[in-house]
Amino acid sequence: MPIFATPSTPARQAAIASLAVVAAGIAGRRLLPANTDVSWLITVAEKVIDGARLYVDIPEPNPPMSIYLYAPAVLLGRLFGAAPEAALDVVVFALAIASVAWCAPRLPRTPEFSNPWLAPAALAVLLVLPAYSFGQREHLALVAFLPWMTIAIRRAEAAPTPVGWAVVAGLCGGLALAIKPHFALALAGATCVSAASTRSWKTLFKLENLVAGGVLVAYLAHIPLFYPAYGRDLGPLLSLYISVRQPVWRMLFGAFPMLALELAGMAAFLAISRGKAAMTPWVLATAAAIAGFLAAAVIQGKGWPYHFLPALGLAILLLAVLSVRRPSTGRLDIAIAALGAAFFFQSWRQEAISVDLSPIHPKILAVKSHPRVMTMASDPAVSFPTTRAVGGVWADQQFNGMIPYYAGGLAASDGFDPARLPALRAMVEAQRRDLSLDLRRRRADVLLIERKPFDYVAWGRRDPEISGLLDCFRDTGSTRVGDPDKPGEGLEVSVWAAVSPPPAQGGCAAGAPP
Repeated sequence: MPIFATPSTPARQAAIASLAVVAAGIAGRRLLPANTDVSWLITVAEKVIDGARLYVDIPEPNPPMSIYLYAPAVLLGRLFGAAPEAALDVVVFALAIASVAWCAPRLPRTPEFSNPWLAPAALAVLLVLPAYSFGQREHLALVAFLPWMTIAIRRAEAAPTPVGWAVVAGLCGGLALAIKPHFALALAGATCVSAASTRSWKTLFKLENLVAGGVLVAYLAHIPLFYPAYGRDLGPLLSLYISVRQPVWRMLFGAFPMLALELAGMAAFLAISRGKAAMTPWVLATAAAIAGFLAAAVIQGKGWPYHFLPALGLAILLLAVLSVRRPSTGRLDIAIAALGAAFFFQSWRQEAISVDLSPIHPKILAVKSHPRVMTMASDPAVSFPTTRAVGGVWADQQFNGMIPYYAGGLAASDGFDPARLPALRAMVEAQRRDLSLDLRRRRADVLLIERKPFDYVAWGRRDPEISGLLDCFRDTGSTRVGDPDKPGEGLEVSVWAAVSPPPAQGGCAAGAPP
């Protein structure tokens, strides 16, 4: 067909839909607040680029890939004089579009995969569905995983795969594994199904799997070599973080995981209604990858919605492919597409849940423009993106003061081993000591203190040293966001302004010794 020929109506409509999806994704970035973890990790990347030593000057519990992911956006923002958040949006949009563009022509040439509407569906999953989780590590892992999954689908269908395609897919899959090694369950599940369908164990050792495994091994090996302090000095903090888990039954029957299970039920319905077409090797391989992502979320044990994003996004894409069968079955196809759209909307609502702390921004700025900010809070949203949103400078060493809150909850949980109590107390004491040091030496202009669900004022007043340091600030009032009386549904935060000059008895003058 001539290069300037008018495209067919379905292709033209799909292209217009793709542009609309990109526009919707951009609108979502403007309407929703920046993600807490992303905002903090951008800050860590800035500090590392400026010379701070990761895990020495910055006691960050996340492994180094969590910082590597955001360093390019920081550098790009500095190059063009833009905020790193805006640069990150540009980078993620470009990667998502590139991922879909790479996958589309490499999928098997079957009627299901030839439908032009799959491209806007994939873009919707990558650019709209993440909502508040946009830019999170799970989101980036899903973007990277799709090229690997494309080649896995080809392997399941015994389609020939050029070496170059396999290498690119392997590098992308390796990146997804380096982001979170738990995702190896998704790769392993899809690969095992492909091996079973082709009845060849050699499928397990295809080039894309070897490359992905090599990337993961190299990444894991470089951590103790370049960051020996990560496992050595942060062991207690990592142990506490890993220990705080939701019961499996709560994760499996919460609103978001239930949605994923409903999608699985819908997939089962499709398998029945589509017959053999829905039980082909590529469908089973994709279902195995979804199951692997769900298992990875359960292993992490937190139950946070974004942990389920890769599984949910892949499930929606599977449903999208299965719902465009040819020849059409009429009303059944329309009903399936409508159900898929409803599931997508509900999934977006779950991912859009966030704590919007913008009501406290005016109170912070009333104290000082571009303030130095510290926090005493269990919820990281109190620290970020709040600090960046007010143009502030982070004056603390750590992300937040979660240890007293988490330690208390862990000690009160069923099955807690009393032998671990001394270690928990030691971690709480270490955070108290760090907080005292920062309050003395760093002289924050604004101290944000969580009052609910955990009352950090009461916790601080129980310690004579912290109590004296709190006297160096005055409480300008509290703000409630959401419903702080229901766990996980809101916060009450008070804004404390530094007293000038500081009272002599507080001992918090700049540069005062600990």
